[in-house]
Amino acid sequence: MWTGHPVQGSSVGGTHSSKQPNIRQNSANSRQSLPVNPRPLPLNICVLAFDGISPFHLSVPSVVFGDVHQTPSPFDLHFCAIDGPVIRSTVGFTIQTSDDWQALERADVIIIPSWPDHLPPAPTRLIEALQAAHLRQATLMGLCLGAFVLAQAQLLDGREATTHWTAAQELSAQYPQVRVNASALYVDEGNIITSAGTAAAIDCCLHFVRKTLGAELSNLISRRLVMAPHRRGGQAQFIESPIGARPRDHAFANLLDAMRQALDQKHTVQTMATRMNMTERSVSRLFAKQTGSSPAQWLLNERLNHAQRLLETTSCSMENIALAAGFASASAMRPHFRSRFGLSPTEWRKNFTY
Repeated sequence: MWTGHPVQGSSVGGTHSSKQPNIRQNSANSRQSLPVNPRPLPLNICVLAFDGISPFHLSVPSVVFGDVHQTPSPFDLHFCAIDGPVIRSTVGFTIQTSDDWQALERADVIIIPSWPDHLPPAPTRLIEALQAAHLRQATLMGLCLGAFVLAQAQLLDGREATTHWTAAQELSAQYPQVRVNASALYVDEGNIITSAGTAAAIDCCLHFVRKTLGAELSNLISRRLVMAPHRRGGQAQFIESPIGARPRDHAFANLLDAMRQALDQKHTVQTMATRMNMTERSVSRLFAKQTGSSPAQWLLNERLNHAQRLLETTSCSMENIALAAGFASASAMRPHFRSRFGLSPTEWRKNFTY
């Protein structure tokens, strides 16, 4: 997901400078002149429902587009259940819908609020309805796992899209023609919009309101939902840091453990080689084989993970956290932290401490 950090000279991780990838937080289209709505109001919005849907996923378009935020409402909200008029939720109660498949034919906007976790193929009738809607220039929104349905319909081919971070790799594997952005909260490709998982669906729906009807209404809705109208950062900030399996090579495992216990110290490939009684080239090859990364990449990830934990669990100053994690200063840590998590250390602490 992120590019590595090369060894420069003999120093490894934290204090060197390297050009970082630009993690796209949201679509560039979200920065265009707003609003842009060529359709007459109210907008006809159809939300797909299916057997086994999460009530939360169904509630997101309901509270953004269904609640009356202004009179007359600019939205005419409908629900179409693809498995019959009565569907079961994931928590046991049933939901009855009043619209049929014809609602898709009339819709200006079709929202797929999610999809079952086991990712079954969408029915042919639904795929054809989405393709027809795209041809008539309807807006299609795939929230969370709903991106898989749009990908199956070949509507994401050659486009950038996102989905829940836990399913991003699967989306890439199943549909290699889709440019998956695993870090974005949402991606706007004009008439096709996709969002990351769960709460990011709210961000995506608010973006659509802001894009089509302006910031005033979007801000009004966000205030009623008691949330920020535009969150900073991408879903990279919510991705769990993987804990690698302990290498079977005991000497190498002991080396990693020792460096984890002394992240505030300077570590170089040369000091690692001396400890392992190996050449520097052999150490680099061993890291690639055992961890899948270079010594610099591994060490920088460990430093950032440690800084992340300290921000969440202590009240230490930024400078002390940076030094404890092995960075030369808070200013040296900041660009690496933002590149990895999409937020500055200060923003991270505000978001993830209570």
